[in-house]
Amino acid sequence: MAQVYVSKCTNYQSADVDVAVSYCMNAFVKGIKRGSSVLLKPNILIGRSVSEAVTTNPELVRAVARLLKTKDCKIDLGDSPAFGNVKKALKTCGILDVCEEEGISVVEFDEASEIETVMGHISVYKGLSDYDYIINMPKAKTHALTGFTGAEKNLFGVVCGTKKSKYHLKYSGKYAFSRMIVALAGAVKPSFNIMDCVVGMEGNGPSAGSPRDIGFIAASESAPLLDLFVSDCLGFKYDEVITLDIEHKENDFDVNIHNWTILSNVEPSKLKVKDFKKTGKTKFGWITSVLTKYVSSRPVITAKCIDCKRCVENCPIEAICDGSVRPVIDYKKCIRCYCCSEICPSKAIDVKKTLFGKLFGF
Repeated sequence: MAQVYVSKCTNYQSADVDVAVSYCMNAFVKGIKRGSSVLLKPNILIGRSVSEAVTTNPELVRAVARLLKTKDCKIDLGDSPAFGNVKKALKTCGILDVCEEEGISVVEFDEASEIETVMGHISVYKGLSDYDYIINMPKAKTHALTGFTGAEKNLFGVVCGTKKSKYHLKYSGKYAFSRMIVALAGAVKPSFNIMDCVVGMEGNGPSAGSPRDIGFIAASESAPLLDLFVSDCLGFKYDEVITLDIEHKENDFDVNIHNWTILSNVEPSKLKVKDFKKTGKTKFGWITSVLTKYVSSRPVITAKCIDCKRCVENCPIEAICDGSVRPVIDYKKCIRCYCCSEICPSKAIDVKKTLFGKLFGF
């Protein structure tokens, strides 16, 4: 039966992260065959400074790699960021330097092949099947579309580049998109998941929120279990995390965290974060899927816009066009995927509730 490993870690000092990662991963690493090939899949949503807490911290990557090297593993690292070249994004967030220092090869998720899921075929990075082990390394953050972005949502990064827009369009709406994420996670089946919860993101996540001290590293063989534990520590009910709501209702996933085994070097109750700011309520999905344009939160371009046009170029539904001062969103077309907010380099796109959403508590 899957279990959660948790270690207190309040900073990114290399020695402290090493201790926490060793606690969380020792049992898993002991079972790895010497000389195995391993793919690390961090969260590299978009190239941002490490201080902004958008991406997996480079010291977590370093610690995991050092532990794997005790088994002489061949280690690669890859992702498909929402915008731009992966090496440039890795350089900006500090992971590229760690890769060079620790002998980790960077792979581009540029060639796709289809895998079978319960939602049909999904195109992912062709090389996934070449590895003996895949280690999923998400960052604990809020997410405007799914409520929380953790282990399961991080696996959307194995979908190559612009194909992500195809799936945002095909599975528009919070519940349809989250069902696709659950199906993808179930098909990819990472060997192990370890989440960066030292500093997470609250508020307008997954890229425009604010860093928030959380103070631990958590891991599990099960991606939904890891998401359940971490989101519970942050004050989420399971049905506020749509992937967990789907896992529970459609896959019989047990959402009572007390029924699972938690192995921790700190009392789990002490890991609770008070007043963690969420992006908004995500319940009543069947209503919001019908009345999306009236009640669901919408992206709003603010005066911080630098008119870089990334949102115009990357909107999967072409609902954003040039304006006289800044881009303009056509809300009749907008499918509320919030991709524009994710890729905005100046955090100029806020996700705000509509008047109906405020009145009826959505």
